Amino acid sequence: MELIIQQIINIDNCAESYRKDTKRLLNEKEKELEDEINELWMHWYSEKKVISTDTLKRMEEEGEEMAKKIRAEGEQKLSIIKNEFNNRKMIIVDEVVSRITKLNT
Repeated sequence: MELIIQQIINIDNCAESYRKDTKRLLNEKEKELEDEINELWMHWYSEKKVISTDTLKRMEEEGEEMAKKIRAEGEQKLSIIKNEFNNRKMIIVDEVVSRITKLNT
C-alpha cells in the first residue's frame, strides 16, 4: 500500500511539473507573439516617412487586419498546445489507473 501511495505521489509530481512547464511554454509563446506583433508594427511605421491622411487610414486598416491574422494564428497555436497538454494529462491519469489496477490484482 505504501508503494502505491509513493507511486501516486511520484506520478502526481510528474503531472504537476509537466503542467508548470506547459504553462511556462504557453506564456513564452504568447510573449513571442506579442513581441512579433510589436516588431512588425515598428518596422512598418519606421519605413513610412511623410504620409497623407488617406494613406495613414489605409495603413491602419491594413495593420489591424495583419494584427488580427497574427493574433488568430497565435490563438490557434495556443489551442493546439492546450489540447496536447490535456491529452497528455489524460494519458498520465490512464497510467495511474493502470498501475493501481495492476498493483491491486
